[in-house]
Amino acid sequence: MNQKNVLPLIFMLLVIPFIGLESVSAAGGVGVSPGQVVEYSYAFSGTIRDSNDTLISTLPFYVENLEINTIQEVSGTNVSFRCVRDLLNGTKNFGEYWIDLNTGDGSAWLVIIASDLNPGDMVYPNWLNENHTTVGAFRINQTTSLMFRGEEIEVNYMQRMFTDENQTNFYNYNYYWEKSTGILVKATLTHSGIDVDGTFSTLTTHLQRVGLENIFYPLIDLSVNPVTVNSNSVILGFDFNETKQNVILNITSSIGTSGYCEVVVPTGLLNGSTFVVKLDGSRLVQNTDYTQTSDATSYTFNINYVHSANNILEIAVSDGTETPETPETPETPETPNGEISDAPLITTEVAIILVVVAVSLIGVVSFWLLKKRK
Repeated sequence: MNQKNVLPLIFMLLVIPFIGLESVSAAGGVGVSPGQVVEYSYAFSGTIRDSNDTLISTLPFYVENLEINTIQEVSGTNVSFRCVRDLLNGTKNFGEYWIDLNTGDGSAWLVIIASDLNPGDMVYPNWLNENHTTVGAFRINQTTSLMFRGEEIEVNYMQRMFTDENQTNFYNYNYYWEKSTGILVKATLTHSGIDVDGTFSTLTTHLQRVGLENIFYPLIDLSVNPVTVNSNSVILGFDFNETKQNVILNITSSIGTSGYCEVVVPTGLLNGSTFVVKLDGSRLVQNTDYTQTSDATSYTFNINYVHSANNILEIAVSDGTETPETPETPETPETPNGEISDAPLITTEVAIILVVVAVSLIGVVSFWLLKKRK
């Protein structure tokens, strides 16, 4: 994916995501309390396809920053919280935000909504548009469930889809809030656009609460062969290499703590039945470090490990030549950012894109937390 194509997509995400849209309301209550802590990851993924729908380049799922929100005060329907953002480069910044869960007023639009809503309810019960009516209010589409830390939680779901007047830019936004608290647990903001040269570019911003089940689409812009990951680690990156027939996860947590991943891989994704599982380039031992089961539709890997600053977890189809012994060549030292330099998750081209994304990141976060429509 080249910079020429990515910049317009980022601009569209930052500047016009809600042009032509109107806000939401709903009849619920206040479901949060002071001291509550919520941790999120912000990530990006994208593709470029030519006019024949041939894939030109991809931006694999890659986390740009982590964020911790702590509820500070609840006064009536007003909720305030403190946000600490870790940009994963040693830089942190802080912010204070608030929202009125009754009207939607405040600086934290859609980050927290009213609790215990039902399909058809407005997300903010007494929201009014500029004409002082509820026309165009955002409403809950349905109540469903997601997996969080191994348990099902009820969530309220809302989707917003729209296009620009020229029918060249398309938007698909999906939001999930925990029903009992009104806290946002997941959002995907996808913008697709047709360039002047006929190429079709897609860029998705992923916001997800840490601990929520991850569903990754190896082909990024196609919802086929989804890989499901449940883990107590923070997932920083996901990539699939069709040529090498492997799935790679970049994971992290507090150094020295125990980690686990349950990875469910569809049988149609990896062409084989014998696999090798590696952590930071070293082969793990089946039935000691991990177990593997399968059924007609998928392979399931339950993997245990100890966190370092940054771990690279790989599941690959065995070519029959691997041995459980230490590789002949010594391990490559970790790079300063903690990634293993001989097993990169991103190419130089993608790294350049990520620099562009990083520059725009504060704008993305500001959009999420500061955007308000009245």
